[in-house]
Amino acid sequence: MSKGKPEVGKVYALTGGSNTPSIMNGNTWSESEVKENTSKEKMIKELRRILKVYHYDSKEQHMSKDVVTSLENLLGGMLKCIK
Repeated sequence: MSKGKPEVGKVYALTGGSNTPSIMNGNTWSESEVKENTSKEKMIKELRRILKVYHYDSKEQHMSKDVVTSLENLLGGMLKCIK
């Protein structure tokens, strides 16, 4: 089955929860496109979930602590902007 191709200028979910369309979950590029109506809160929650799965709860190091700290700081800044 062809998954198509990503289009320039669009944002796609490469990873996601079991109920979230994403390339990793076997969805097509079109199905995995992140729509404009995706809330910032939802994006922050998903990024934190990825950090938890691939860093905090993982026995293997997938990301350096510097990368994790930087991402957490960016996410915290986004949260402050929303409130």
